[in-house]
Amino acid sequence: MPDGSLPVALSEYSDNPFIARLPPLLSQRALLDALVSRPPFDERERGYPAHLRKHCIVRLVRYFEPLPRQVQLADRFAMLLRQGYVGRNPLTHDYLAHLHNGADRVEAGALDAPIGRPVENTAASFALVGCSGIGKTLSMNKVLHLYPQLIHHREPFSLIQIVWH
Repeated sequence: MPDGSLPVALSEYSDNPFIARLPPLLSQRALLDALVSRPPFDERERGYPAHLRKHCIVRLVRYFEPLPRQVQLADRFAMLLRQGYVGRNPLTHDYLAHLHNGADRVEAGALDAPIGRPVENTAASFALVGCSGIGKTLSMNKVLHLYPQLIHHREPFSLIQIVWH
């Protein structure tokens, strides 16, 4: 595909509205391009008076040139997110029964009541560990902003999917 996105061909991702509404998977090159932030630059600004050039220099705060580890983080997050939705397909009977059971428990005020038949847990996690100030939060925020925070589903059900918070 010319834009660097890859078609979803994995059987476990098909027929799942939560996965289908996510942005397409990106190639490594497309991820690199999506993560980069280069502030505008105009050669003519070199001739501006000093009091204006200072304002141009401040733009560099928004500069971000992703390293391979940030591309790897984006790749891992894409896997983590999609794998987590594999067991949460809202079109399956098991998942719908699980949702209804949870709603019934909340309405009855009996959160400690047994959970009927649990859904297959496909959720995973990872830790982002490193020294203070090396860019963990900045990198994760860049990756998160590749995805919408909320997705509104209207068909075949009405639901708000919280992708990240």
